[in-house]
Amino acid sequence: MTTINDLKNIEFEQKSLEDWKVIANNSLKNLTVEQLKSKYYEKIDINPYYVKNKSYIDYSNIINNFHLSNKNVNNNWELLDESEIDKYDFIDVASFYYEGSNSILEIAYALIEGLKKIQSIRNDKEKNNNIIYFKFTCSDEFYNQISKIRAFKLLFNSILNKYNINDIKYRIYVENNKLFYSNLDIENNILRQTTQLISSIIAGINGVIVSPYDGNNQNTFSKTISKNINYILKHESGFDKVLDASGGSFFIEKLTLELADKSFTEFQSLYNLNEEEQTNIYNTKAKDIKNIKLEDFSCRKKTIIGVNKYTKTNLKNDDNKNYQYYHDNNYSSIIEKLRKEVDNSNLGITIANFGDKNDYKLRNGFTNELFSILSFNIEILAPFETLEDALTTLSLIENRIIIVSTSDDIYKNIIPELAQHLASKTNKLLFIVGYPKEDIQRYLNLGLFGFINKGQNIIKLFTNLTDTLKEETI
Repeated sequence: MTTINDLKNIEFEQKSLEDWKVIANNSLKNLTVEQLKSKYYEKIDINPYYVKNKSYIDYSNIINNFHLSNKNVNNNWELLDESEIDKYDFIDVASFYYEGSNSILEIAYALIEGLKKIQSIRNDKEKNNNIIYFKFTCSDEFYNQISKIRAFKLLFNSILNKYNINDIKYRIYVENNKLFYSNLDIENNILRQTTQLISSIIAGINGVIVSPYDGNNQNTFSKTISKNINYILKHESGFDKVLDASGGSFFIEKLTLELADKSFTEFQSLYNLNEEEQTNIYNTKAKDIKNIKLEDFSCRKKTIIGVNKYTKTNLKNDDNKNYQYYHDNNYSSIIEKLRKEVDNSNLGITIANFGDKNDYKLRNGFTNELFSILSFNIEILAPFETLEDALTTLSLIENRIIIVSTSDDIYKNIIPELAQHLASKTNKLLFIVGYPKEDIQRYLNLGLFGFINKGQNIIKLFTNLTDTLKEETI
């Protein structure tokens, strides 16, 4: 019989990185390990694996530095209500995040404004306050948020140490990121607040600015719940007992160094420019990044649970459905306002299947999930055996939107006649699931309204659809 001591003494064969790659590649179906790479909006690669960095950050020295706090930074983060935000004169880095900037621009801006503040304190003969307060937003990218705060502290401490600035301290506060808050599925916002704060606390902040999870609908209960998130993290989850929870992580250390390097380069390019030139560069770059983020959100490369994927159903009589949003640039509002139009119009779709189950099953499921985002009433018909049956049935159904789901080969046999018939004799809008490149223009010329496919811009799809229905109603 194997004992615990036997298990403890087991020696495993040492594997090289190349051995691991071979095993990993064999377990992947149609991909290789190298194809799993992705990028952050800072144009930094996210690799599927990491090895020990050649230049490891001794971060414990940085977060113990007296510039941060007289106490262990993670043992004493302060809790501020939104109504108390005027308590400190913050350098508002958060506003740049809401305009679309990435972590590099945020850090560069914070460094520039931090140096201006140092000069202001130096010129203040009375020296009423020698503490600089920074306000960041919690990034929606968990690991990016950890590395962003760490990279900023690494750089700002380096500047303070280089110029022997020993009489000025600084404190970092974060506020919840409201760009992706949902106004319909507000309970999901509690989870967003929690993960955002966990990443910020791991990074080593000094304070949290709490906003109620239900935004403009705030009440005593929602304020209490949002505050309790912090109390749970501090008193029950043990985050105040760990000095640097992310220290030693190959991924976090490498990401911190890359962000610090790119941010310092950006800082150097902006520092000697006048304020107007700096603002123009910030705005131009932030606009470009914002457009990329919006496109990723619209194409569902960026998933927001409860908003563009896995949405809450049966909201017809939901009291939360008042569509007041947390921020002017809120991404969720784009889809949820379209959902309001669908709710008010009671729109529905009919999914028509052809062929064997294997021909339509996956495409059927994809379509069902996609149109559930906007709470369409969805009718799924039994598979048609003949085109004649489909022509008769689809001409008589109540729903204006018909989506045909089957294989590309079957489309070639049914779409020409079906599209022509529905376009000429009914007011139906016909879609097919998929994107058969060689037949796209031919199908459109015959009367097909559009295509449903993975990776398409669903904002454009739904906007075009609702606008067309409104125009025809008028």
